[in-house]
Amino acid sequence: MPSPPATYIPDILEEHVEELAFLWGQRQTALRDPDYTIREFGHLEERITAHRDGVLAVGDHALPLLEDGLAQDDALLVFAAAYPLLHSGSPSATARVLDAFRNAEGERLARLEDALRHAPLGGGLPLVQVLSQNGRAPVAVAASTALAFHSALHPAAEEVLRFLQHEDAAVRRRGWQLVAYLGAPVDPKTYAAAVRDADAAVRRAALEAGAWCGEQGVLPVCRKLAAEPVPEQLDVLELLAVLGGAEDLRLF
Repeated sequence: MPSPPATYIPDILEEHVEELAFLWGQRQTALRDPDYTIREFGHLEERITAHRDGVLAVGDHALPLLEDGLAQDDALLVFAAAYPLLHSGSPSATARVLDAFRNAEGERLARLEDALRHAPLGGGLPLVQVLSQNGRAPVAVAASTALAFHSALHPAAEEVLRFLQHEDAAVRRRGWQLVAYLGAPVDPKTYAAAVRDADAAVRRAALEAGAWCGEQGVLPVCRKLAAEPVPEQLDVLELLAVLGGAEDLRLF
């Protein structure tokens, strides 16, 4: 991230970072907001890119602010620091992001994963691959998902089965999301176990994965659960509504 000869205004740099954090939060909401149009979403992406470029424009002057951002409690500010650091192409900046990622938890981990998904991995790719195999389970599934976004993870069942069977429900849920991203083959018995999972979020994620992957048994399961609706099955009713036209689209 070479420093340009021009001066910069620190307050404007901070504003770029804060707007980047705010807009990324808006983007997260927009992904599942039916009122958002493709045009509006594209405009949101353009604004995110503009603020990222505003941070990158000041070169090394941004590093102290971004490095501090990686340690923030506000997960969106963590993203706003990591995203331009990865886009800078600097090996040392990438290393700082990956060090934060390796030790992160909860929302901070999720937003660092976002940055790794949507920014170049560059020379950090080998370490992300190592973390996907040997990191703590939450980090490993996050690293595997980032690799999937970069088409750098083979969609083999053994890559994800360890997540689907993990004792932590959050890891199981993320494992099923990874199945959907990869289109990974999963044994029907594993699907059957997932739709009986004690955690509703895991059940929903498994059904969504089956829908994306064209698993033959997903729609009948949704209909069976919807036939006896209870509050705990509201997510299934919502999914069934989404899948209503799936047969016409030959997804099943």
